[in-house]
Amino acid sequence: PCEENCQRHTVMGEETISIQLLERTCAAEKEKKERRTFELDPLPQKAAVVGAGPAGLACALYLSRKRYGVTVFEREPGWGGSLAGHEKFGIFEEEFKKKFDMTDGNEGSVIWKFGQEITSLDQLEGFDLIFIATGAGGNDFGLLDGFDQKLGTTKNPKVFLGGELGGLSKTEGMARTLDTSKAMESWLQ
Repeated sequence: PCEENCQRHTVMGEETISIQLLERTCAAEKEKKERRTFELDPLPQKAAVVGAGPAGLACALYLSRKRYGVTVFEREPGWGGSLAGHEKFGIFEEEFKKKFDMTDGNEGSVIWKFGQEITSLDQLEGFDLIFIATGAGGNDFGLLDGFDQKLGTTKNPKVFLGGELGGLSKTEGMARTLDTSKAMESWLQ
């Protein structure tokens, strides 16, 4: 039935794809071949993420996967934010390393600045985008007033807020960061 309704034939007037030949080829292939990957050049825009807690890590991951240069600033000596005190933090940390491709000696594509507190947005002058996720009660740099919780936008068009700083739970903060990262990308474009 797939071949009879193949769009290559019905729409384009070409020969249909032979399902039988595809299945034979798959069955005849004895060994699994390594899939080739193509590395795309990083984009010229740079993003700063202030805070390496759940929302900050989510934002860094989303933006780095879109090929933006990402630098994460965290005042503590390591990542995790409010998760760092969790009894199973070691499991979380291993997952972070996998997500950021930091296994087997690979350093990943995100630049990590642990033990470096950002006290003024002037310190981030060279960045095209800034995401602030300093946790509940953290420094909002005076931008919490006028903050849009759904998109993470602030009165400064290149600065976005998220996570527990914006009154969200850890889970909500990570989930909303996807929408915020899309808003960040839209603003750049």
